[in-house]
Amino acid sequence: MDSIVAFVDPNGDGIDLSELENAFKIVMMASSHSKMDPAAVTAMKKLKGVMRKRKMGVNALMNELDASGDGEVSRDEIAAWLGGKGMEEVSERTSGNEMATATHIHY
Repeated sequence: MDSIVAFVDPNGDGIDLSELENAFKIVMMASSHSKMDPAAVTAMKKLKGVMRKRKMGVNALMNELDASGDGEVSRDEIAAWLGGKGMEEVSERTSGNEMATATHIHY
């Protein structure tokens, strides 16, 4: 979990729409994968698969993740989404071991 948040939100101030869009762009460029945390790449690809399955764009995902409605997604909001319906859909697309690595939460 920490690697995903650090990848999407490198400045640590909460994930905004432009950071989320940029993270998806980077993940979809295969040449950048060697420089990235494999767990973050895996998790972002799973999220992209959920978005495709649900026919939703980055804006819709952002709105779903941003439970507080403040325009930024916090680590807690991601954890809550992964613990709820979002995780169910992501889990359908991955093995248990792979998802445990990609979404492990360190407190």
